[in-house]
Amino acid sequence: ADVEEPAEDTSEESLNELVDAENREQAIELNRVTVTGSRIKRTDIEGSLPVTVIDREAIELSGETSMGDLIRNLPFNSFGSYRSQFNGDQGATLVDLRGLGAERSMILIDGKRMSKSPTSTADQNLNSIPLGSVERIEILSDGASAVYGSDAIGGVINIITRQDYAGWEFTYGTARPEWGKGQRENGTAMFSNSSEDNRWLVNYSWNKKDISFARDFPEFTPGDSPFANNFDITDPEFGFPYFVWTGIPGGCDISDAFYIIADEQSLTGEGCVYDFAGVYAEETSEDTEGLLVKFSHDISDQWTTSIALNGSTTEAWGRFAPEAATSLWWGVPIPVDSPNNPTNPASPLYSPDFGPNVPVNWAHRFETLGFRDKIKETRMIDADGSFNGRAGSSEIVFGARVSR
Repeated sequence: ADVEEPAEDTSEESLNELVDAENREQAIELNRVTVTGSRIKRTDIEGSLPVTVIDREAIELSGETSMGDLIRNLPFNSFGSYRSQFNGDQGATLVDLRGLGAERSMILIDGKRMSKSPTSTADQNLNSIPLGSVERIEILSDGASAVYGSDAIGGVINIITRQDYAGWEFTYGTARPEWGKGQRENGTAMFSNSSEDNRWLVNYSWNKKDISFARDFPEFTPGDSPFANNFDITDPEFGFPYFVWTGIPGGCDISDAFYIIADEQSLTGEGCVYDFAGVYAEETSEDTEGLLVKFSHDISDQWTTSIALNGSTTEAWGRFAPEAATSLWWGVPIPVDSPNNPTNPASPLYSPDFGPNVPVNWAHRFETLGFRDKIKETRMIDADGSFNGRAGSSEIVFGARVSR
């Protein structure tokens, strides 16, 4: 006999039960992550402020060999940030978000403040971060002083190191610029492993860059400095502090950096100048080594302990033009009766173009004493240990940190 099948239940209550069951099957667990610009840990699909993310693939495709060069060339870094230069923070590369100053641009590593540069009490040195250990970079271009303090008015850069990477990696790169002749080499050796409860990572990176002289660039312009080998004579018509530069006879034959140019202000119509731009370094050399060691252990589902050790050393060599000086700075001119005074008729340097008997000063570049070279070596070590966990609806974080 035919058996009548029960009618399908299409009531609203039954449909809701089916939808709930289907949603439970499709549900996935979202990890809670630290969001740049907020103290609250959210799921990784939420966000409170616009954050630009540069992932690992973009870092590798950039072709940059150091963290300093990578971030300094981003459009968020406007003006005023230093490269490693002789007359700047030698051996360090700083970032200046929105042009508000490097001291107002916050740099974080895994959500924690990066240590200050050894050469400054207000800035953070990007060169001390191994580029090979970076998973991604999060940039908050808006101010975040309400969260991080006044040094985050310009913005925040959060550098996230590799977390759940398992395996080993060796990299080597070299670059030969068409201009500047600052050959570069960099390398990375990284070992890492992760299990259900433990994660560890060891990363050693090195980066070398040769010195780059200003004369090697196509836009180079010689620097004509009157601090070469000149007499500095007060013009009697105008008096102090108007001066007339005139070359000391034979004083421009010291080296190729000294040469004579036409000078309307000179009594003789020409003066001796020194090309200081042809000898100074546009960028210093750098030799940076960095070591990053990380370990974390899940004590339970609610508690995790972690240890991070970050150390770096940088040696930078820069060159500037030889020392310049004038007797005018000390208020001790060449006396009128001195044989070195060209206004003294008894002097072998006497010329009627120099005017009457007047005291004169000298301006000289001490090239025979050598260039002004400076080698700066900086070392930094940062150790951090912490416990993270949850107690009910509250999150608890405590630990200790030492930076030297």
